[in-house]
Amino acid sequence: MEDLQSLLNTVIRKDYSNGEKIWDEWFFYENVFSFIDVYEKFYDKYYKLTDKFDYICSLGKSGYPLAAKLAFDSKKPLLISSMSEFIYEDRTFILGLPPESANFSVKGKKIFCVDSHTRTGGTIRLANNLITNRQVKHIEYAVLFDCIEDEKHKKSYLKSIKSLYDWETLHKPLNQMVDKSRMLNDDFWMKEDKYWLTYIKTENLKDNVQTLPEINVTTILTPEESKKFITADYINPLDLYLDPKLYSTFINRLLDQLINVDIDTFVALSVASIPIAFNLAIEQQKRFKTKKVKFIFLMNEPLQYYREKMADATGILLCDDVIVSGGLLYAVANLLIGENNNKKVKIIATFFHSLQFPSAGRWYLSSVINQTKAKYIAGISF
Repeated sequence: MEDLQSLLNTVIRKDYSNGEKIWDEWFFYENVFSFIDVYEKFYDKYYKLTDKFDYICSLGKSGYPLAAKLAFDSKKPLLISSMSEFIYEDRTFILGLPPESANFSVKGKKIFCVDSHTRTGGTIRLANNLITNRQVKHIEYAVLFDCIEDEKHKKSYLKSIKSLYDWETLHKPLNQMVDKSRMLNDDFWMKEDKYWLTYIKTENLKDNVQTLPEINVTTILTPEESKKFITADYINPLDLYLDPKLYSTFINRLLDQLINVDIDTFVALSVASIPIAFNLAIEQQKRFKTKKVKFIFLMNEPLQYYREKMADATGILLCDDVIVSGGLLYAVANLLIGENNNKKVKIIATFFHSLQFPSAGRWYLSSVINQTKAKYIAGISF
């Protein structure tokens, strides 16, 4: 019980805006050391299952770090399934189950779906309809925390949700930490999504016409390896996760670039960059057992929340899936990290560095590299 209460202290926090207690799986993922301990229990319990599946699939973005780690360890292709969680114009996209194509199909395949937690089972019910309509052969579900309290929700396939911690185990320590009436409120379990950039006005991002140095990018995939991802000058970063061997190569080469670099904070700027940043953070934590490594996904909190998260960092790695102009990088470096701390940015990593604009014209990207003196690393550059 005491260990479980300690674990729940890494999941439950006070809402930054109103001080109310909320369940926040991103707060849990932030503490990489704590995640590793829980994940090892999850993996020990279910790793044998992964042998019989063709794909590991995340249910929405909050299951993506867990799915990314499980796919990485089991050497299975990684998918993400979503039910359009971001629905307004001022919010970022979330990626859905990849479309059928000549190179990819889930028809006749077995899929193991994972999520951080389930509360009503709604995500699983929707995913089951979405994915089974693709004519998959078999699908199973597993979560870290099964928080379904109401037995009427446990019907059909919901009865067989695998979980590391079930409600019978969770509800007693939860009741000691959170008032029962609070747990009945939807906003305890789900914070309204609002992309962090919507908290600022775009005019705060001002162009600068001064001449800046050429962008030097270190590419770590060979031209031959890169060919797999380039189709008619179009690239989909999610294709990287469908090739476990090449994805593992990509991560290991990135890790080689981190040797002797003091980084303790890994920041994912986009949904598709979560698997890269999160797996790097885990491997870094294993390297430096006494250092507290943090993983941060920029999502729905105000600027000051993320500023405080990164204020005590000794070294920061910023990760994106695709970098074109560098505008998002510029916003993070200037609005979240700030002029006084931007030297903490040691590495900027991306899967795809686009040469769509000439280097001299990409003031945002050049500016961040110049201000931070960070090493800029990409898997592919074209």
